Amino acid sequence: MVEDDRALVDHAPDGLLLVGADGRIRRANAAAARLLGAAPGELVGLPLEELRGPGAPRPGRERWGRVELDVRRAGAPDGVAVLSLRPAADAEDELRRYERIVSATPDHISVVDRGYVYRTVNDAYLVAHGLRREEIVGQRVAALLGEEFFERVVRPRLDECLAGRTVSYTAWFDFPVERRFMSVTYYPLRDAAGQVQGVVVSSRNETELHRAQEELREKEEQLLHAQKLEAVGRLAGGVAHDFNNLLTVIMGYAEVLLRRAPRDPLEREMLEEIQAASERAGSLTAQLLTFSRKQLVQPRLLDLDAVVSDMHRLLRRVIGDDVVLETRHGAAGRVLADRGQLEQVLMNLAVNARDAMPGGGRLSIVTGAVTLDAAQAAALDLAAGPHVELSVTDTGEGMDEATRARIFEPFFTTKEQDKGTGLGLSTVYGIVRQAGGAVEVRSEPGAGATFRILLPASPAGADEAGAAAAGPAPRGTETVLLVEDDAHVRRLLEQVLATAGYDVLPAADAPQALDLSRGHAGRIHLLLTDLSMPRVGGRALARRLLGERPDMAVLLMSGHAEDDGGEGPVAGFVQKPVRLEVLLERVRESLKAR
Repeated sequence: MVEDDRALVDHAPDGLLLVGADGRIRRANAAAARLLGAAPGELVGLPLEELRGPGAPRPGRERWGRVELDVRRAGAPDGVAVLSLRPAADAEDELRRYERIVSATPDHISVVDRGYVYRTVNDAYLVAHGLRREEIVGQRVAALLGEEFFERVVRPRLDECLAGRTVSYTAWFDFPVERRFMSVTYYPLRDAAGQVQGVVVSSRNETELHRAQEELREKEEQLLHAQKLEAVGRLAGGVAHDFNNLLTVIMGYAEVLLRRAPRDPLEREMLEEIQAASERAGSLTAQLLTFSRKQLVQPRLLDLDAVVSDMHRLLRRVIGDDVVLETRHGAAGRVLADRGQLEQVLMNLAVNARDAMPGGGRLSIVTGAVTLDAAQAAALDLAAGPHVELSVTDTGEGMDEATRARIFEPFFTTKEQDKGTGLGLSTVYGIVRQAGGAVEVRSEPGAGATFRILLPASPAGADEAGAAAAGPAPRGTETVLLVEDDAHVRRLLEQVLATAGYDVLPAADAPQALDLSRGHAGRIHLLLTDLSMPRVGGRALARRLLGERPDMAVLLMSGHAEDDGGEGPVAGFVQKPVRLEVLLERVRESLKAR
């Protein structure tokens, strides 16, 4: 090699090795020695194959690099091979970047060999388990995750991955800090020949995502449930409206016949049974209407203690002789509510308690006053401040958690077939919520149940609205415009009003009523109209007629409270089915109010 060649080799930026035909290094420049981690003199004379063997200057160390082989003739017959060593900076940077990514990723990454032993883990894996690297690497997976969980969940998937398939699954894992929902993927780790030597396990913490998905699923179920309830409510309201018209006719004619005082005791008894059965059916439709939110309520200031006292005798008959009824009043105060609905709440809870005590027991009804602070009110979805409390407690069979979660669902019942409609407690819930209150249930199997009802307290000072005074059916001589689209109901009411002395103008719908009004020369004292009618409803009709006859009184009646969108002052409301005596009383009240 000439002097210029030697200088070129010694000062070249790349690592150069001059190798003889015998395979030994003849010369190495400083760059080659630096790359191989040795002094230039240590490389001269070494066989080329020893650079990666046990006798290499830096045993066990591998370098990323690119080797270029250039055979040059240097005047000797055996020739000289020049090996150029150049670091592959891009490859080294890529390796280091990969190591940094694996170390920094929040995912838990580990490598497991065919014997289910950890070979390496990243920092996130160590932090999650609260262990040092030497406490994991070299240990069996089962020692860390638990033998039972390993055999049931992990091992079958590891075996599937060791067979060459990528496997993914999700599961809850217990970590030292918390329980996490993890998304886990197993990737086969193959050698250069393509043989699976182990498994790369990548686990991601998806606890928050899982909880968000569960909340979304619950919201979707609630929405679906609400849509079902709305559909059932529409159906219930429509059925109740038509059924109440039928009950009005049945109850009405039974009452007319009873007024004639039949001499045959059997006939009277049968008529009374018809009337009683109609009233029970009316109670059932009232529950349907409350559930469907189509019952027009008449909230008034009521003394809760007085309502409970007035119901005592009726409740005593309902629950039977084998149940002890106990009532305690604690100066609960007044509430703004519909009296009939409050009585329905008490009745439904009493009947429910009675059925929960087939062998007898004790039913306690307690009233009182309570003031809710902000936290207590928020827990019950109420406004903070004074409330009246009604607690109904039985010593019956009680309920488990699954039953308690469903008791307010419409048509849900634990009773035998034909022993319950499943509407009682859903009706209670609907009435209480409609009145701005809340229901709280406490119960355990074998320990009875307590239904605690809280209603907003009303200020003292206003007069309580009482029931209409009892007495003979009132009569009159005024002119009544009767508007009812059901022909049977219209005929009954026309007969009842005419018998009571009124001059009746019957109409089947709003257009006919308008024609009758405009064609009647005299005064019309009262409009008695059904609330819900085809095309033009009762409120809209009242508004139009009052524009022409401002001195006319208005009394609405309906089988439900589906509003027709019109507005107009009304003197009263009658809920179908209605006893004829009550109807005549409301007619007189409306006429007096005008």
